[in-house]
Amino acid sequence: MRAETPSEQWVTERCGEAIAVEVNAPRLAPDLALNGLGRALLPTFVDDRKARLERAGSVVDELTHDQWLVSHGDDRALPEIRRALDRIGRTFG
Repeated sequence: MRAETPSEQWVTERCGEAIAVEVNAPRLAPDLALNGLGRALLPTFVDDRKARLERAGSVVDELTHDQWLVSHGDDRALPEIRRALDRIGRTFG
């Protein structure tokens, strides 16, 4: 199978044949690690919020990138949308 995402390519280049499991849902990787069934390459916002996970290395600079949160211009002033955007902004600030 060909690695398609930058994180897949990074792991494949460094681990190659040592990869035992691939997941098809992002939630599964931290669950496997939390249950002692391996190591996972995770975004920092996932492992930083899971006290039971232990970071095994430093941030992978070549996998860092900006994330944009967008909303339709007509909707961003609606109270429920504005509240959600503000909370997300504070969380990931």
